[in-house]
Amino acid sequence: MASPLRAFTLYLFAATLVCAGPSMAQSEPEKFDVAKFLAPTDAVILHGKDLETVEVYEWERDGVRFNAWPGDQRTPPYDAAILKLKAFSFPQGMIRALYYRQGVRTPPHANTEDIVMYGITGKRVQIVDQDVGILGPGDAAYHPMGVSHHSESVVEGAQLEFAFAGKKVSHPQAAWLSAKDILETPVAAWVRDGKQMTARGDSAAAAPKDAIRFTAKFFQFPGITLVEAHIPTATTSLPHADADDRLVYILKGRMRVTIGETTDDVGSGDALREPAGVSHHYAALEDTVFLEAIAPKSPTP
Repeated sequence: MASPLRAFTLYLFAATLVCAGPSMAQSEPEKFDVAKFLAPTDAVILHGKDLETVEVYEWERDGVRFNAWPGDQRTPPYDAAILKLKAFSFPQGMIRALYYRQGVRTPPHANTEDIVMYGITGKRVQIVDQDVGILGPGDAAYHPMGVSHHSESVVEGAQLEFAFAGKKVSHPQAAWLSAKDILETPVAAWVRDGKQMTARGDSAAAAPKDAIRFTAKFFQFPGITLVEAHIPTATTSLPHADADDRLVYILKGRMRVTIGETTDDVGSGDALREPAGVSHHYAALEDTVFLEAIAPKSPTP
């Protein structure tokens, strides 16, 4: 069965950045505040339509990586990579929605975070140290902190990055998991004494009658798990709290979500966080697909 994600549109990622230049009657434009753009928010829900999409240039010279943000007075070189970025920044980590044109090459650089990537559309070749992998629709990749990597967009498209504070390890290694190799698994979830219980695969059939049922793909990487959950319309979870922080991005559909004292409707292109120990639940208003990254227990990034 073809994945509904392949029909996911690029409108949130391909939004054009309009920067009006100064006229004779105008003063110089205000410099773009990168720190403010990337600053984490205390909100538990962020709507994509409320966030700015910016165009960023990246290039490398003599082993040094450069960036030019909107309003930067530097003229990017001819070989600079151009990408469009929307950042959902939370205390636990960041979700970055990226759009690349075909042929864009990012310069070699080392991560300062542990990053799990998810392909929405397009295709990118990724080189991490001596390892080479492909990120296509529905694929996921892990790029650990401290390793040199770069990439080239073979087919233009969009991807997501879930970034968390990195942990130093002796021999960090990248990993790729292809969508075709990760089976969509039946899942049942229910709540007992305020704690959510889950059963996967064949065990889901024996779950209690009050369990909610859906399917999911589990991308397991060192320290980070990425879950692609497919939730049928009218599925309603019971209030529960998790022992770990979770970041969620809505790929398709619409849900009514309650996190602590906050209740709001979210849809494709929105993101939210489920802090550890905070009660939350959802109701699917239509068939919904979301990505949930279970954050590693590490210091605030």
